[in-house]
Amino acid sequence: MSGYTVGLSGLEVARRALQIIGNNIANASTEGYHRQDPVITPIRGDAASTLRIGAGAEVSDIRRVVDVILEQEIRRQTPELGQVGQELTTLQALESLLGDLTTEGLAGALDRFFGALGELASQPDSPAFRDQVVWAAEALAVQFRTLGTTISGLKEDIVHEARDLAEEVNRLSRQIADANNVAQSLRWSGVSDANLVDVRDRAVAELAELAEVQVHTTQDGAFVVCAWGIPVVIQGHVSEIEVDYVGDGTIGVSVKDALHYETALHGGRLGGMVALHNDLLPRVQQDIDTLAREIIQAINRHHVQGIGTAGSWTMPVAAGDIHLRVIDTATGDITRRTVTITDPATETASDIAALLDAVPNLSSNVVGSRLRIQADAGYAFDFLPVLASTPASSTFTGTAEPTVSGVFTGDANQTYTCTVVGTGVVGVTGGLSIEVRNGDAELVRTLNVGSGYAAGDLLAADAGISVALGIGSLNDGEQFTIDVLADTDPTGFLAAAGINAFFSGDSALTISVAERLRGSSSYLATTLGTDGIDNLNVLHMAAVGDAPISAFDNDTPSDAYRGVVSTVGQWAAVRRARHDGLESVLRELGNQRGDISGVDINEEAARLLLFEQMFQAMAKYLVAIDQAYQALIDIV
Repeated sequence: MSGYTVGLSGLEVARRALQIIGNNIANASTEGYHRQDPVITPIRGDAASTLRIGAGAEVSDIRRVVDVILEQEIRRQTPELGQVGQELTTLQALESLLGDLTTEGLAGALDRFFGALGELASQPDSPAFRDQVVWAAEALAVQFRTLGTTISGLKEDIVHEARDLAEEVNRLSRQIADANNVAQSLRWSGVSDANLVDVRDRAVAELAELAEVQVHTTQDGAFVVCAWGIPVVIQGHVSEIEVDYVGDGTIGVSVKDALHYETALHGGRLGGMVALHNDLLPRVQQDIDTLAREIIQAINRHHVQGIGTAGSWTMPVAAGDIHLRVIDTATGDITRRTVTITDPATETASDIAALLDAVPNLSSNVVGSRLRIQADAGYAFDFLPVLASTPASSTFTGTAEPTVSGVFTGDANQTYTCTVVGTGVVGVTGGLSIEVRNGDAELVRTLNVGSGYAAGDLLAADAGISVALGIGSLNDGEQFTIDVLADTDPTGFLAAAGINAFFSGDSALTISVAERLRGSSSYLATTLGTDGIDNLNVLHMAAVGDAPISAFDNDTPSDAYRGVVSTVGQWAAVRRARHDGLESVLRELGNQRGDISGVDINEEAARLLLFEQMFQAMAKYLVAIDQAYQALIDIV
């Protein structure tokens, strides 16, 4: 019956070959599909046979046509394209938002503001020109705030999208792991897993668009996929990732719940988003903030020294505390000082100047109608409401030390009280917590500092305030307090004295024209003389438009902004060239993969004809064998 065996094996080979070819043709347009070829081997004949005739043929395996080195190169280049593409898209959007360098946007607002000051210098007593300066200043402030808000909004959008992409990475990781498990089961059952491996590799290719991917197989045969070195798939096991903020305001990627965030990632769209959020956008934001701060300080430095047609001491002053910070510029140490106005009806500007003069490392006096405050050599001062890093008071006797950070976003100055509940060790003892109460003694937050808390981690207390506990012990009932400031000068004295008289704020987000100027341009301090008829001060302010700024390589304000826009344009241009180059490389690599692994319909049709003929021939062979055996039986 060996003739029948040979014939049947040939029919089976032809049948399986036709099935494989049909599968190839069906997947000719399937993304990521690799052509499959049957591996046909002869079946060894019976060793006892004298003639040693073979026993036919069999399909011993199904081989995926894959160039491993080519696939690795495609996988290496894909994350580069993903990152460059993501950065390019965002930078082009930012470039458009920065505005036209001629008449629109911040560049035009800067030119119009300094131009308005120049026109006012020609007629310093003109109410119309004064109003024009205030309007131009308000338009400039609006442009700065718009840019600041836009960049902050871009960063927030990036965080949301990055979190969505992290979930997409997790979905693809699960898809790869599921394919691994099913493929392994098929191999154990002796069934080809070629199609499933293609599905898995396609998921890996999609993952490479999102992250830098490394793929390898362990000695025990486990298929491992890493994203930026993080093993997200080990055969059938998945380690999901997450995106979150790190303590310094940057974002990073970590294995879920591991809290070990990588903030310097490279590769893939997600890597591009991290780079945009942590590096590129902050650099632009810092430049815009620096420019706003330089203009605020330069204009205010001149404006404080002058007077307007309405004078400088016409605003009402209330009783209360003025809070200021004195900074040791050598060590960075900051001391919060308080000057108290008891009775503004009887206290003169000179009286208040004397109080400021009594502050260590400051000197203050009144010259004419103008208040002057000066820090000693090696010191600086400001009126920022920044929180002190140490509590205002503490009854702690344990070894754990609290620290405070953040910027208070509430609307009233007050003192928060933080009370320890329970006795134990920070980060160890279960149930150990801190109750936070506001100035009205209302409980606003209960902070867990016991089991599960990592010493040093920031905990949100309330309204922008964060608290951290160091390693050590705490005792039940002990307290510390936090003084917070919504307004460092509720008395109104600093505004009345001309401090920050023209612009308020210290960044693009916070710049604004002083309220009294918005109310009346008569407070615009154009003169330096007591008679109020000169234009010296407005000339000084107008000259700021042509003054060099050291932070921008001595460019003028307008040129400094144009430099920021040009820098963003250069970043975008570099990434456009890089993007086009990578697209070209990947296109060529894809063509090479198509030549090697793709399905050619004509070739498959030719092979289809070959195996069809083989099937027909084997059928005729079986008919001939059957007739031969029948003839032998008839003879017998």
